[in-house]
Amino acid sequence: MDTEHILSLTTDYALGLLTAEERRRVERHAGRCPTCRAALARERSLAALVRGAVQQATWPDPARLGALRPAAARPRPAVAPLYRRLAPVTLATVLLALGLLFGRGAPSFAPAVFAGGTPTQTATQTHTPTATWPASGSTTAPTIIAAHTAAPQPATTPQP
Repeated sequence: MDTEHILSLTTDYALGLLTAEERRRVERHAGRCPTCRAALARERSLAALVRGAVQQATWPDPARLGALRPAAARPRPAVAPLYRRLAPVTLATVLLALGLLFGRGAPSFAPAVFAGGTPTQTATQTHTPTATWPASGSTTAPTIIAAHTAAPQPATTPQP
């Protein structure tokens, strides 16, 4: 092999496909033959270009690499986002407000006097309790007599 050129083995040598014994023979011959040494240098540079092109074509861009990872593998933040921390507080506040609003009945927003401008009469009832006291020295309790009076009272309305 020393007298013949090893041009047929230079590609396999550059790609790392030769056995250890074939690799030593190519190196020994390329050390003495300038033609094979130049061919081997060309094959090595070509193999390096091919490896770089293949690596560039097959490896994802580091910026896109994070998007290709599964969601479970992404690290979770140590503190939950603000909207997740405020959700229970907001829910409790809304429930409390609804309980206060509807728990004791809705407030009446109706006006006390209608805007018709005509006076109306309302019936009012007054309770005036009266009591009779027993004679002094008696052990009986006082008797309460309730008096009910009902009289219509005119309601006042604002004049426009």
